[in-house]
Amino acid sequence: MQAYCERNCEERRAQKRLHYQENRETILEQRHERHLENRDVILKEISENRVVNSAQNHEYYFENRDDILDERHKNDVENRQATIDRVINRRQSTSERQLKSAVFGSSNFVYPKMNNLGPLNTECQYCEAVHFKDELKSMCCHNGKLSHFSV
Repeated sequence: MQAYCERNCEERRAQKRLHYQENRETILEQRHERHLENRDVILKEISENRVVNSAQNHEYYFENRDDILDERHKNDVENRQATIDRVINRRQSTSERQLKSAVFGSSNFVYPKMNNLGPLNTECQYCEAVHFKDELKSMCCHNGKLSHFSV
């Protein structure tokens, strides 16, 4: 069972809805008229405030113009210097990185093992060319099958 307050609220809501449905056009016209009246007042206040604020801003600017311009100039110089420093740091870090990779190599790169071919003291019996011990015979005269002309 609902309390008196709850029943009364529902009845009031129903009455308000019914009243709005019956008088909708009249209510909307009244709202529109109030809006138009208020709009003129609000626009007038905004215009007056804009003029006052503009005058105050001009007055402040003319009083403090030198300080404002000095601060702007100082900020421009600082921003320019910060940009230059950033570019220099980026270029230096890039060149340092390239130098380190060229001199010390990458820590992730696995270098191949050094190949040791031995001494260059084996002489071919046919052409008398000197080669390594494990070098193929096709590198000189193919065991005498080719003849080289001396220059």
